[in-house]
Amino acid sequence: MTAPATGGLPIVDELLRDRATVLARIERGLDLPTLARVLLAIVAIGAAMFGVAVGSYRGGVQIAFAALKVPLVMIITAAVCAPTLTAVSRALGRPASLPRDLALLMTALAVGALVLLALAPVV
Repeated sequence: MTAPATGGLPIVDELLRDRATVLARIERGLDLPTLARVLLAIVAIGAAMFGVAVGSYRGGVQIAFAALKVPLVMIITAAVCAPTLTAVSRALGRPASLPRDLALLMTALAVGALVLLALAPVV
């Protein structure tokens, strides 16, 4: 197995081409803070760009509001769901770790944000 990607663009490439490697890295707990920062940036940028595309339909200040609102909704959702996921896993007797659960949720949101970014020109 190759060394895990550490920079922003290599992690994006890994997310798009080899998601199993990212998931294995999370499972092993390798450099989760760096991964979380990059995933957070992907979610923020991808969702903000989609928000710009959606806000451009109305124009004006709505562009800025949508660019701020869409990433906040995604990030706040992860902030609420990660501790809940960890608590439910522990209650069911499954192995649970808040950093790993948060990294898994952020991975899913980052992939979703990349899809939204790809769809922004269509909108």
